Amino acid sequence: MIDKKENGIVEGAQVLYVLPNGKVRPAVIVNAWSDDEDGKVNLIVFTDFANDELNPVEWRTSVPYSADKTPGTYSFADGREVKVTEAKEAEEESTSTETADAETTASEGAEKSDTEAAAEGDGEDKSEGEKEAA
Repeated sequence: MIDKKENGIVEGAQVLYVLPNGKVRPAVIVNAWSDDEDGKVNLIVFTDFANDELNPVEWRTSVPYSADKTPGTYSFADGREVKVTEAKEAEEESTSTETADAETTASEGAEKSDTEAAAEGDGEDKSEGEKEAA
């Protein structure tokens, strides 16, 4: 998972886009998808027009981040790398905390149930005459 704000993946950030032919061109992030955990963005790419045989400005959607400059990806112009946090680790921490809380609640409920059962059991073990006397 990529924390976009922490990594500077925000609208207006200058990045480098790798064209399908491997050439690198400047680009600007125009949409950093808030619901995407992989750092995908929409870009406006500035091409070398006739030399790239493309329009002078190209729009690219759902472009993934890649530090190794794979065609069709973006990286940062200043060379910084994006920090990726393992969603699985964060999920495991959350799950273990929830499990511990559930176990505590269950054990508290079990203790209460045992006490209530013991109290009810005392009444059931007595004969009718004993119940009336009590």
